[in-house]
Amino acid sequence: MNIDTDTDIHEPDRNPMDVLAEQFTQECREGLRPSVEDYARKHPELAEKIRNLFPSIQAIEQLGSHAASEKRFAKANAVFDRNEIEQIGDYRIVREIGRGGMGIVYEAIQQSLGRHVAIKLLLQTSTAPKHLQRFEREARTAANLHHTNIVPVFGVGSQDGFHYYVMQLIEGVGLDRVIEDLRAYNRNSKNGSPQPAHLKHASGFENVARIGRNVADALQYAHDQGTLHRDIKPANLLLDSEGAVWVADFGLAKAMEDSNVSRTGEVIGTLRFMAPEQFAGNPDPRSDVYSLGLTIYELLTLKPAWDENSRSHLLSGAHSKQTQIVSPIKLDSRIPRDLETIVMKACAREPNDRYRTAGDLAHDLDNFLEGRPINARPPYSFEVFAKWCRRNPAIASLSGLTAMLLTLVAVLTSIGYFRANTALKRELEEKARTVIAKRKAEQTLGISLQALDRVYKRFVPDQISATTDATLEGVDGEQLTVSSQAMLSRETAALLEDVLSFYDQFAKQDSESLLLKREAAKANRRVGDIHRKLGDYEKSVLAYDTAVDMYEEIGDSNLEIARIQTAIGDVFHESRERDLSEASYIHAKRLLEELHQANPDAANAKYELARTLYRLSRKRPEDSGRRGPQPPRQSDDRQGPPRDGERREDRPPPSSPGMGLDGPPPRGNRNSPELNRAIRLLEELRSQYPQNPDYQFLLAVCHRDRNGGPGEVDQPSIDLLEELCERYPQMPDYRFELAETLSLAPHHGLEQSEAEESIRQLRESLEILERLVASHPNIPQYMKTKAHAHHKLGTMLRESPKVRLSGGDEQLAEALKNLRDAVAAQLAIHEQFPDSAPDLLWLARMRENLAEGLLQNNEPEQALEVIKQSIAESAPLAYEDSEIDEPGNRPAALHTMVIQYEALFEILNALGRGEEADQAMFDADIFRAQLPQPPRRRENGP
Repeated sequence: MNIDTDTDIHEPDRNPMDVLAEQFTQECREGLRPSVEDYARKHPELAEKIRNLFPSIQAIEQLGSHAASEKRFAKANAVFDRNEIEQIGDYRIVREIGRGGMGIVYEAIQQSLGRHVAIKLLLQTSTAPKHLQRFEREARTAANLHHTNIVPVFGVGSQDGFHYYVMQLIEGVGLDRVIEDLRAYNRNSKNGSPQPAHLKHASGFENVARIGRNVADALQYAHDQGTLHRDIKPANLLLDSEGAVWVADFGLAKAMEDSNVSRTGEVIGTLRFMAPEQFAGNPDPRSDVYSLGLTIYELLTLKPAWDENSRSHLLSGAHSKQTQIVSPIKLDSRIPRDLETIVMKACAREPNDRYRTAGDLAHDLDNFLEGRPINARPPYSFEVFAKWCRRNPAIASLSGLTAMLLTLVAVLTSIGYFRANTALKRELEEKARTVIAKRKAEQTLGISLQALDRVYKRFVPDQISATTDATLEGVDGEQLTVSSQAMLSRETAALLEDVLSFYDQFAKQDSESLLLKREAAKANRRVGDIHRKLGDYEKSVLAYDTAVDMYEEIGDSNLEIARIQTAIGDVFHESRERDLSEASYIHAKRLLEELHQANPDAANAKYELARTLYRLSRKRPEDSGRRGPQPPRQSDDRQGPPRDGERREDRPPPSSPGMGLDGPPPRGNRNSPELNRAIRLLEELRSQYPQNPDYQFLLAVCHRDRNGGPGEVDQPSIDLLEELCERYPQMPDYRFELAETLSLAPHHGLEQSEAEESIRQLRESLEILERLVASHPNIPQYMKTKAHAHHKLGTMLRESPKVRLSGGDEQLAEALKNLRDAVAAQLAIHEQFPDSAPDLLWLARMRENLAEGLLQNNEPEQALEVIKQSIAESAPLAYEDSEIDEPGNRPAALHTMVIQYEALFEILNALGRGEEADQAMFDADIFRAQLPQPPRRRENGP
């Protein structure tokens, strides 16, 4: 840019720099984009001051312009309601994920592909041609990046004045939120509060280094493709539920070869994480390295490198040659020296003092993680002194002679000292090398176990409640317990078998190191967990017992021992050894009571005590299995013609399973003192630690089991779970528990408004389950619960007064769709677990209900096909020589056969095939006669 050569900088009573600064500021405000270097060349006597001051002026002016834009955005944002936009092109908006300085991010469904995506929407306030051109170019640039740690961009578009781009939906949480929660956790950890699940992947120096390494690797890939990010900060790094980090928001990215759209000289990025050269509008790959270094710094220390909120302070700090960030070790002495060296090199003020590339940073973080020497080194004293001299030449020249004299004295007095201590140093260094090697080995073992734990938890997420039995409704409304086992897909089972061998090796470690002994005990516990998931209950208990022995040898491990005793109780609960299960829970409770009495404020012990009390409160089979007949239901007018000699009113109504929809029985006894005490303990914990999600999650489950049984929904439980889902959308356990709780909506004897509310809750449950099944296809329980929710919703719609009395074609069509979806989902479960009798029995009940609905819709031929297939597949379960997986399931199989043959009778009667209908009722009577306590049946009338 040409500067006005007539400018008079020698105005009376004014500093020349003031005059130039005023002119430079005015040109910035007029949009002329003045050049700092042009000013420096024009006024060489002031060049150094110009180069130091003018970039800050330029940055402040541009940031002021940005602030005005942000105010306009905030004003538009205030009136922009989520309800005003439901659809953008092919994308149906589901919910808002977050809001930023330039737009709003939504979760959406791409309808043509049926997939969930994230869509970032720019409001009309950012539609200046320059902004749109840059936005579209940069979105396309990001779309060309394909890396395992970069959020993929699928496309860019516009509609109705809205400009947007579409990304993969990452179920994660920003590192800014992680840092905030880690600070809160550290404040409360003195009281023994357990660490929330979503923080585990970001805790510990190795995890921080691993996050930094993966981000640096992703940045190197982007740089190799010619793209700078320019806005690396914690909020733009997402940590998903598996511990993977994702680089997001390339919306400020700049193609390195493109100098037209994002002009040199523009200040783009977040102030606190911008490199000094970025303020002058001259970023390069080392600027991203600097921003990542500050991010790692904050994740390590939980404190910002620049702790000023004022823009002027931040600008002066970034440009000041005197200002340095505080050494991480001064904030936390536990930080490894090598890791601190890496971070400080990445955060160096001068670009030439940083890592040359993001790949170099990634390589050095790898060196740290693998225990190899790092390439970075702290600056030697001479280098620090030389830089200080360059910054302060006058003081340095005055101090030179003094420094030389002091150096000479130091050298003369040190020679004797160094000679005398050489031998001692060698001996100490040898010992230090031995200690370091031992620590490296222990670190490697710990890292390996953490990696295995991540694999295990990815495929088998932790669950608060152990396996429960399900209930089926039998003839005349009897409620029957159907034994159920833990469900693992074939792929998950095979993977666990492989992981098991590695844990076995770790479990056999024999060392005098206390750390290695603890790791071996942990490994034995995990071996027990895996055997339990695989159904190898004896091996599971043996591994748990070994872990207990190890912890007892270590000492001071009663909390871990109590946790394992609770796990042993779960094993016995699942293997139907109820007395042993209760004994294990009581043993765990005794240990935890002692810990709680010794330290009532210890949150860990209080939480584990609540978990164990919850398990003790669960009903035994004799409490929840077989129940008396339920109140009679209003029968369907469509029952077909009576058999010869039988009056319609003399015949019991068909025993539709439609109301046997409760799935698992109540998992807790609402009158149990254990459950009530568990709730009191959890209420105390939640009051003390309102941000801890684990306490709130278990509290929600306890409330549901105390206040809600089959056909009952506990609103406090729903409120707690909805709050958790809103705070932690990346945690599938919370969403699944919410969906399951909503699916317990009441269905017996409801007024119309109550029935409509139950139907609304079931639809909401299914919406959650659809997303869970799509995101986690390896967890069969999600698919199973989805099948039951479809079945319950379909049955409620089919048996509603509107359909029964007036036809209700539209509602009946929705009922049939849900029943078909239920059969399809349950069939997928049955095909995955062909030896599971409960799953086949449920499939039979769902098919029978679908057949009833088809008959109700005047489709008797299709109904006949469905019921015949169901009878053929499920009949073997009712035979005495059946190899059924649980003997207690045969009564449920007999009831199912009676109900299916009664349905077949109805369908054949509707088709006018009387003889075949009579045969169907005869077959129903055969199975009825085999019931343990056959219900009385009225004699046929004359």
